[in-house]
Amino acid sequence: MKSRIYFKLFKYIIKAFNIIILSLLTILVLFLANGYMEMNAVNVKFNEFKNRATLVDTIKINGQTVRLHIVHKEYDFESTENFIFDPYDITKKYYLGSIGDIVVTNRNPMRNHESAIVRDVAGYFSNSFFVGHGTCNLDYDGKRMIESVFSDDYDGVVESVNDWINSEVRHSNDAQMFVGLRAKRLNKEKANELVSELKKCIGCAYNPIFLIRAKDKYYCTDLISRCYERIGININYDGFFPTGYDFILSDELYLIFICERIDDYFNIYYLGGE
Repeated sequence: MKSRIYFKLFKYIIKAFNIIILSLLTILVLFLANGYMEMNAVNVKFNEFKNRATLVDTIKINGQTVRLHIVHKEYDFESTENFIFDPYDITKKYYLGSIGDIVVTNRNPMRNHESAIVRDVAGYFSNSFFVGHGTCNLDYDGKRMIESVFSDDYDGVVESVNDWINSEVRHSNDAQMFVGLRAKRLNKEKANELVSELKKCIGCAYNPIFLIRAKDKYYCTDLISRCYERIGININYDGFFPTGYDFILSDELYLIFICERIDDYFNIYYLGGE
């Protein structure tokens, strides 16, 4: 009798396991299909931004050749107020953006992993769907940012120095592209609310299973999306699992800069002139 009960229980467990695996695979397929559909729209948006640019200078940042392009404002919602990017003023240390501004990249988050297979698979996904990393600025001068990281040193949500230019350009890291985004409706009151929500998450664990929205666990873009959502601004373009693509395509956000590696130099396009 007991053996029959155990056998039925085992069958139920196997069936439940199969359902879970099938559901996760279905979600993954939908995620990939959605990402490929968004890819062309993202490239169109990048090209539109870069086509408004004028090359203003070529400089060296720690030995790296950097071509600076100013992007002329075209839309009423575009603002350069408090926008920090002055490569000629070393006192600013190349901080990017202002309060609430978001930076996303296609940098491989597993670039230092010991397994070549893991590195290559992660690199493909990050490069193809802009799921490398995302951060959000915490102050008006752009010095501090918040991020959810998965590393040898720490896993979870931390406040850190906004060192994108320093790490990716000055030290020639492996990001092929990172872009800055600004919320159209982020006034001073909402910016303060956003920072408060972000700081509440400091110390929360990293969520490595992006297919599951976990309580008090976040991956990088999930952290930013959910905190913006809490102040009444939905920046997740498709309502699916938030990626860099979703932020880039969101009607609530607009581009303020693109930093792109071309061979052995960088092009930086930043919003500036009329």
